[in-house]
Amino acid sequence: MFIVLLIMHFGSLTYYGNPQPARNIGMGFCGVTVHSAQGAFDNPTSLAFADGSYSITSYRYSNTDDPRQILDYLHTLGGKKFSMIGFASTNFGLFYRPLAFVDSTYLFGSGYQTKSYTIRDYMLSVASVLQKNYYVGLNLHYITSGFAEAYVSQDTTYALLDHGKGIFSDLGLMYYSSFLSLGLCYKNVISYMFWDHISNQKIKGSFNVGGGIHLKEKAIISFEYTKPYYLDNQNIYKIGGELNPLSTKKFGLSIRAGYVFGSKTGDKLFTQGMGFRYKGTTMNMALARKNLYITLIFREEPQKIER
Repeated sequence: MFIVLLIMHFGSLTYYGNPQPARNIGMGFCGVTVHSAQGAFDNPTSLAFADGSYSITSYRYSNTDDPRQILDYLHTLGGKKFSMIGFASTNFGLFYRPLAFVDSTYLFGSGYQTKSYTIRDYMLSVASVLQKNYYVGLNLHYITSGFAEAYVSQDTTYALLDHGKGIFSDLGLMYYSSFLSLGLCYKNVISYMFWDHISNQKIKGSFNVGGGIHLKEKAIISFEYTKPYYLDNQNIYKIGGELNPLSTKKFGLSIRAGYVFGSKTGDKLFTQGMGFRYKGTTMNMALARKNLYITLIFREEPQKIER
């Protein structure tokens, strides 16, 4: 996904949030070739495969208070976090994501420091078939953001406050056949952040590219490479898989696992997940770095029109 930079006092605070649906997280954050109505964040061409109308909601539960950045996935403060709601149908989707809500206070000897910032993402996704087996898609993001910081001590007092709006876009391509899929998503094709007081920003692009092997809808193996702009010389490699031991019209069961590796930092991340489907309701779950991710999907089949 795009990156939003918040310019703070004495430098910059970068939000690298990449909230994804639980299915992709369980598969090692692979998503550029994993098509589904919930996969538009990784590749908007996913919506070309949506059959029916979908309502999608995601949550994240964390038992850690460590906000460190691991690869390009933010581990937020502990507690439950609503991370996404969306509505999708064939070739079209609307999504909302509260990317960041942070409000912290640090007390020290004779004073305190407070920080607060928010980022909200409103996304429109469209997709289309170019020709047989070839698909194209586009994400358009409207970002609103605000931050405030205050520092009070015996010798120094300062306060910063600003608000901004941004426009971002992602371009996706996919080749898909019954056995093989290839995907590319270039993020931040257009990327501008406009602030009320500080200098406006143009964010550099990054991309994901990958491939997938499909074994008669019983299993998926995905490989993916990510080149983020914000980590110099960093290459992120991902591999993930999904096994579907039960898949009928009424019931479905999926088991997932994945592995992520960062070449520069040496960070490693193992993920695992499961999915359960009963008729038009699906619940996907994933575990990564002691965080539990849950995505609920409600599907309504397209109605036939009698003529």
